Order: sequence, then structure tokens, then C-alpha cells
Amino acid sequence: MADLRLAEIDIQQEDSDYIRVTAGPLEAGFGTTLGNAMRRVLLSSLPGAAIYAVRGEHIQHEFQTIPGIREDLIELMLNLKEVRLRANADRQARMTLDSKGKGVLTAADIQTTADYEIVNPDLVICHVDDADASLSIELFVQTGRGYIPSDQLEQAGETVSIGLIPLDQVYSPIRRVSYEVNEIQQAGEAYDSLALEVWTDGTISGSSAISEASDILVSQLTPFSLMTEGRLQLDVSPVSPILELPIEELALSQRVNNLLRRSKIATIGAVLEHSKEELLTLRNFGELGYTELISALETKGFPVPKGESESEVLTDVSSESASTAANSASDDNVVNDDEPTSALAAALRDAMKERSNTEER
Repeated sequence: MADLRLAEIDIQQEDSDYIRVTAGPLEAGFGTTLGNAMRRVLLSSLPGAAIYAVRGEHIQHEFQTIPGIREDLIELMLNLKEVRLRANADRQARMTLDSKGKGVLTAADIQTTADYEIVNPDLVICHVDDADASLSIELFVQTGRGYIPSDQLEQAGETVSIGLIPLDQVYSPIRRVSYEVNEIQQAGEAYDSLALEVWTDGTISGSSAISEASDILVSQLTPFSLMTEGRLQLDVSPVSPILELPIEELALSQRVNNLLRRSKIATIGAVLEHSKEELLTLRNFGELGYTELISALETKGFPVPKGESESEVLTDVSSESASTAANSASDDNVVNDDEPTSALAAALRDAMKERSNTEER
């Protein structure tokens, strides 16, 4: 049986917030299948950052006016929703917007933290018409996916502080996606050609957005590909399921997690296959990313690559797994709970015990 053809990708145009790519030739019908799937994932599933609540002096509710400010509070909140943020860390932050005197306040006047960067600083927030007016607002920021209306925050009990006003949050960094499928002829046969256009808000490039959306689709389809036991890859030596855990188990920042994913490092085992030198050569990873990764590994009790080669790291893990299995067998699967073990050793021990029990049955 002939294999299905894989498309060739051609980037026809790419700007800071736009990309147009074509994929083809595709088997008949696959243009619509892939185009629709990519469009839905791009619009709904990519992570982003947004302001989710505000709090200010003398501000009690969203329907009031602010003395000396041309816009009422609702208009000001709508403008704040348009502030686009690039997240450098996956944690909440608090920013401030302070002003004294007459003038125009823009997003550039917001005092940010190192965790977030404003990509549209020219956005007008409000106009101060009174020279004696003052404005002081706290802005609360977090990361998320898709769109979350403000009432969902209230229902979840997030806005318990007096004067904290929730905002509708638009986390998606994608503004618009469109695709077009055309029929092409090659060697007398009909194929599909897919043209995909993506507009972003500037916090992410078009190529990165398409790449991340593709990774999400692949990860969601992987369980289906493993439904049949015969499809599973078998290894002569037992591989601990700990090594197959996704890197999300390390609770890394969004930046480090994305950099590892883009380098095709998606599991803890894949991390351990790389030496320190190899990790430091990853694009935009650097010492900060490596330090965060090492700290997360040590916190979870995993071995740490310290310049060793791939074989040395994997040998250490395999040796610990084999030693644990041997001890379990000799003790008839009875473990001395008083003996100190690392989190990794304990997990590997449990995995080997479960394998042994399964084989006995």
C-alpha cells in the first residue's frame, strides 16, 4: 500500500504579525481536514497573557466616572483590554498606571515587571483633561488560553478584594485565521493545495503560532495512535514511565517550556538525553533557562545533566532502575520504608515492582 504524500511547506510572506504559508501537494480531502483543524486550534488553544482585573483609588464599580478623566471607567477598561502582553514567565503579576497632570496616557506609561512586556505601547488608554487630576490604577495580569468573561472570575471567587474589578480576558494571541483549498494536478492526478493565513497581535510570530498549533494537534492525536498494543514501541531494556512524563510535570515557566517544546524536547527523558552544553546551545535558552530547568529537576528529585554525555546520563538512570529492581526481587518485593530514597528512585522502584507483579500474573 502506497504511503500518503507529505506536503511541502512554503512561506510566501511573513511579517511581525502576519504569515501566509502554502502546503501541498496533499491527498484529496486533506486540505480541508488540516486547514479546519489548524484554524480551530490557532483561534482557541494558544496561550497568551492579559489583564484580568483592575483596582484604583476611589474606584468602587465599573459604572462610575473618574474626576478629570475624559473617558468613563467602562471606556478605560475597554482600552486596557486591548493592551497586548508578551509573557516571559507563567505567573501572575501586578502592574501600575500612575499619572499626575494633564496629558494623554498610553500603554507605554504602564509600569511593567520583568515577567511581562507590552508590545503595543502606543495604545491610548485615556485622556487627562484636568491639570490637577491624578490617576493611580493597579493592573493584575496572568496567563491563560482563549477568552474568559469577567463573570467567570467572580463565580470562581477570584475577585474577593474590595474595589477589585474583573475584566473580560482575551488571552489568544491570534487575531484572525483563514485558509483556502485549491485543486492542483500532478502527474495526471488531483491533489489539494492548502493556503493558510494567520494574523497575530504581535506577541508571537506567525511561524511560531503555526508550529505551536501543530504541536498541540500532534499531542492530542497521540493517544489515538497508541490504542492498538501492537503499535507501541517495544524496547529490549525496560524504560521507566518516569522518563516518559511530559516536561509540564516540572512546572517550568511558559518561556522555558515553549523553548524546550520548539526544540522537540517534550519529555523528562528527552531532557536527560542532552548534556549541559547541548541544552545551552538551544535557541534563546541561555543560562537563565538552564538554571531554571536544573532547579526544577532537583526539586522533583530527578538526575541533573552536568556536562555528561548522553550515554552517561542514561546509564545513571538505567543503573538506578536496575539496582532498585534487583533489591525488590531479592527482598520479595518488600521495601524498607526507613531507608531514605530520592523521589526518582522511589518512583522507579514502584514502576519495576508493578512490572514484576504483572509478569508473575
